[in-house]
Amino acid sequence: MESLESILGHHFRQLRLLTEALTHASVSYESQRSGIDNQRLEFLGDAVLQLTLSHLLFHQLPQADEGVLTKARAQLVST
Repeated sequence: MESLESILGHHFRQLRLLTEALTHASVSYESQRSGIDNQRLEFLGDAVLQLTLSHLLFHQLPQADEGVLTKARAQLVST
């Protein structure tokens, strides 16, 4: 991880979280070991992204109803 930190020019305080974020679920599956992967962080990140976009759309489209807001958010997230 030191070389990654050097390339990025950033020191990570919690290397365990960095390792978790960079570990794809297939690593545990292929090695037949249960381990930490990025799925829990992906879940959290998706929730944060949806909340942020919901807030933005809510204020940018004050006349839009729930259906329009939901479709707009889904379109942005899928992009």
